[in-house]
Amino acid sequence: MGLTPSAPAERTPPALHERALADLRFIRQTMEGAAAFTTFSGAALVTIGLSALAAGALAGSTTGPAWLHVWIAEAGLALVVGVLSTLWKARAARLPMLAGPVRKFALALAAPLLVGVVLTTTLARAGFHAVLPAAWLMLYGTGLLAGGAFSIRLVPVMGACFLGLGVATALAPPALGPAAMVAGFGGLHVALPAATPLRGVRGEPATDVARELDALLHHRMRLGMVSALAAAESLGFNDLKTLLQTSDGNLSVHARKLEDAGYVTCTKTFENRRPRTDYRLTARGRQALGRYLGHMEAIIRAAKDTLGR
Repeated sequence: MGLTPSAPAERTPPALHERALADLRFIRQTMEGAAAFTTFSGAALVTIGLSALAAGALAGSTTGPAWLHVWIAEAGLALVVGVLSTLWKARAARLPMLAGPVRKFALALAAPLLVGVVLTTTLARAGFHAVLPAAWLMLYGTGLLAGGAFSIRLVPVMGACFLGLGVATALAPPALGPAAMVAGFGGLHVALPAATPLRGVRGEPATDVARELDALLHHRMRLGMVSALAAAESLGFNDLKTLLQTSDGNLSVHARKLEDAGYVTCTKTFENRRPRTDYRLTARGRQALGRYLGHMEAIIRAAKDTLGR
């Protein structure tokens, strides 16, 4: 009785592939968190500054209930502009709105703003409107300084300027308070973004770098497939399934997308009468991965540069 040849054992993906995939996943996660630093909009700051200049002209040079009502309306408008511009930039750059740095920045800024609301209500009821300009400037500056630890250089610089102006306003005659409000919320919001553009690495706008990311590769499964194939001449379907810890159907869907884009080629053969599917990375796919990594490295360098300041 002859022995039936046993089916060849599945090839075990080299450990190097797993290390490369793990490294790339870590880089991608770092990129997502780092890119959130750049969702601060310089154009929105200028818009807020221009509206503050208009509010200052409308409110007049004397503090009082009418003056306060104008500035409260301006604060609400500024909040709407800031939130909407951040949402727009994050969506345009395909970045998660709830990324760590964004969340930390919002929390750091929220505490001083909440204190400002409480102080404004209390001081206004007591008739101490003249104290409000210094309090607003100092609290806003404090919030920007705290949030600046998770943002670009411009933010803590603005925070220090607002805080310094607020301290000077507190020590100056109360009559100068309205002018200080205009100089701070109007002048600083316009002047500082113009003097310090929100730019990324090597003179490129940071959001442009994020926007150039290959949307096809900006998916964990497809990025894992391409990175694994970059480290091997070819890999079988089962090799990739084991490496990526996914299902047959999920792997097939993403493999087809990479094939359609010309990033990988698929070869179907028979091995011991069993169908076998092998994938190879094309020259186009290798170039696309190189560009993707270059864009991630640019954003990571920008984040490291921010953390090093």
